[in-house]
Parts: sequence; C-alpha cells; structure tokens
Amino acid sequence: ASFLRLLGWLWVLARHDALIPREVTPLLPAWTRTFARFVQLFAGRAGRQGRPGQRLGKAFEHLGPVAIKLGQVLATRADIFGLEFARDLGRLKDALPAFSLEEARREIEKSLGRPAESLFIDLSPPVAAASLAQAHRATLADGRAVAVKVLRPHIAHDDGARDRLRREVSTLARVRHDGVAPVLDADIDGPNPYLVTRYVPGPSLEQHVREQGPLGAEALLRLARGLAE
Repeated sequence: ASFLRLLGWLWVLARHDALIPREVTPLLPAWTRTFARFVQLFAGRAGRQGRPGQRLGKAFEHLGPVAIKLGQVLATRADIFGLEFARDLGRLKDALPAFSLEEARREIEKSLGRPAESLFIDLSPPVAAASLAQAHRATLADGRAVAVKVLRPHIAHDDGARDRLRREVSTLARVRHDGVAPVLDADIDGPNPYLVTRYVPGPSLEQHVREQGPLGAEALLRLARGLAE
C-alpha cells in the first residue's frame, strides 16, 4: 500500500511538471537530461503552466492535507528555495481555491441533520480558504454575526484534520479575551465537521503585515500581551 501511495505521489508530481521541473534541466548532468525530458513528457498542458512553485503547490493541493502541510513547511524556507518559490508555495496557507457555497451548505446540513436555514438567516460565499477548511460569514436567527468553518469535503474523514480542528476548538474554549472569537457551536465527531465562532471583521495578521509592513516594537508588545492573557 505504501509503495502504491508513493507511485501515486510521483505520478501527480510528474503530471504537474513538479517531479523534475523543466527549469532545472539545464542544471542537470548531461547524462541525466534525457531521462528528465522523458519524465516531463507526462506533464499535461495545464500542468506545464506557471512557475515551479505554483505547479508544485497545485500538485500538493491535489495530493491532500499531508502534502499541503509539507508545502507549508517548504514555504518557510525562502533561504533555501528562493523568495519567489516560497511565495508561490505560501498560497497554500490561506489562498487555496474555495469549494462552492452550495457544497458547503450541503456539508453543514449533513452535520446538522436539517436545513441550514434552521440555524442561519444567511450564509455568505467563503471569505477565506485554507488547506483544511474554509470560512463563511453567516447570521444567526438572533441577529448575531458568526464565522462558520467547514472542513474540505475530501478530508472530512481524515483523522489528522479532525484532530487539528478539535485542538482549535479546545483552545478557543479555554480562552476568554475580547480579541479571541468565542466558540458558539461545533461538531468535530460528526460525518461533516464544522465550527461556529463569533465573527470578528478585519484583516488577518498576514494581510496586515503584507499591506502595512512589519509590526513595530510597540505593536508586537501589545500582540504578545494579548496572547499571554
């Protein structure tokens, strides 16, 4: 089974021209270039599009949560792989393609065992999509704005993904702070796990740093104090 899984990974990487990227062919010893070009023949037309980091990121998305986590680790090593490559893989953190609102609604209804309208007045299209889940803004019947996190359907039965969401729920439940969104509802052990928290509008820390630049000493101190509390 492990050998077949390895073959599956190699095939997906080859289809995305990420196993032996064409950009590295001129750097290889002359006697290996024929084999490299042979492997590159298996790349589909869509797989040849984009930079090496973008193609590897798409391959990891196809391979699932374990590969995505590997990509996120590689994205932190710009010192080894270069800034452009790391930035391209960095999209695996919070910029994955979202699945449709209709699909998210179906996942929620499977967990609730009833129509989503019985809990939410409205459910917006996804506002963020990451490696394991995506988030939707919704409004409860009492008018409260909430954020609904739904695990991606193809990893809903992955024990590692469930454990990570379970740890998130456990941590949020222990923290009482104005800067931390409290848990309002969650179902981790059902067939389609989800998490509902209070909706806190505003950019993420990564977005803030990207748009405003690195945090100053005073802002870092405030952030550290908030985390410590």
